[in-house]
Amino acid sequence: MGKTVKKSENKHTKQIYSKIAKYIVNDTRNWRKIAVFTYKNSYRRFKIIPEMLAISIARELWINHDVRSILMINANNIKLSKLIEITKDLKEKSNIFRFGIHDGEYEFLPKIKIKINDIIKNSTLFTKIIKGMAPEKSEKIDEKTFNKIEDINDLSIKLIKNLKPPSINETIGKKILEKAKNDKMATIMEVIGIVGGAVIQPFVAAPRGIKMVREIVDILKTRKREFYKEWEAAIKRSFQPQTINQLFSPDENTMLINSIKQNGYAIILNSTINTIYEPFSYYLLYNAIEMIVDEIGEVGGILTNSEDLAQLPIIGESIRCELENERSVKMTYIFENEKISNINSLKNYINDRVVLFDMKTSTLMKLFFEDKATSTGELIYCLAKASRCLKYGELPLLMRNYGFKGKWQIKKVPIEIGIKAWLKRTFSKILDKITGQYI
Repeated sequence: MGKTVKKSENKHTKQIYSKIAKYIVNDTRNWRKIAVFTYKNSYRRFKIIPEMLAISIARELWINHDVRSILMINANNIKLSKLIEITKDLKEKSNIFRFGIHDGEYEFLPKIKIKINDIIKNSTLFTKIIKGMAPEKSEKIDEKTFNKIEDINDLSIKLIKNLKPPSINETIGKKILEKAKNDKMATIMEVIGIVGGAVIQPFVAAPRGIKMVREIVDILKTRKREFYKEWEAAIKRSFQPQTINQLFSPDENTMLINSIKQNGYAIILNSTINTIYEPFSYYLLYNAIEMIVDEIGEVGGILTNSEDLAQLPIIGESIRCELENERSVKMTYIFENEKISNINSLKNYINDRVVLFDMKTSTLMKLFFEDKATSTGELIYCLAKASRCLKYGELPLLMRNYGFKGKWQIKKVPIEIGIKAWLKRTFSKILDKITGQYI
């Protein structure tokens, strides 16, 4: 009995996601990029899970629009057992692949890697990523560094050479010491020359946020050179040939192409988030999309935790621009509102199709600050209607097409199904119309 009830609930949940995905995708001729902003609130026990939403969008693209797609999902956000549960009873067989170092519970999944020849082919983009990982040294990194790579050993040498820290007397040291003299708090970018504390990851158990930043600043204030030695040692350990061999390969990703050809979409479980290797995962996504475009034609790319990409200044912009230059690519970026820290980094993601489930008022005002007053009025009106939806047992989606030129509209997906739920919803709406409360 319990299993029957759970199976029924799962089926109902997938129906809700299917309807949401249908509204999000709508007519694929009307967009090339979608920004979806999710929120952690529960809607009558229903909660938006970005990973499940991504899979539903992929299914909608494939089943109803004949567009194949590739999904990249943060492995830290979802248990493998949950992902398998989501995908196992889908009609089409979706293959799950892994990308990362020491994948733990994912070891049995087929692994995909970045082909070395693709680095040579897209050496300009790869160089931008390396510069983004070491911005204080970017002027010293030769644009032709990665034009030729003989093998994994050669790649290892070049990565270590270009990513190792500058000496304490170089630019970064002078900037930090100057700030230290003035007792000013240095940002993590100025302290370690990489976004998000990623370079720390190889030699500590886990990032410790602002506490770690303060510790580093304290070390640098006392002018201890040991930090640089430890940093350089961490870079050398992290990019040894036997380590990066798990990310790079001379071989083609034929399994991925075949999976997408046969099944309509494929999932990449990315375990590099919040590590020094994270930027390479976005390069992999771009290369995989480009490869599929060459083989098949039009393709969709779907990325959860897109705030991580957007908030890597040089790297995020480089990847986004390259993807937008591919006319056959339709990208869906799924953002989790609670994790957004730099609103300005999102401006270039909201100039096509935008979908909102909910959002903090402060984030909303900053994100759409440059809108015309008439557009803001439309948004406020839709928000007012959305606030009534939960009373009727409906999930509201606020949407706008064509970026700042489009009009805001609201779509509603019933959370509860059945004749009783329909009667209750209808009766509530009729009562509100009579009393003048219906919007």
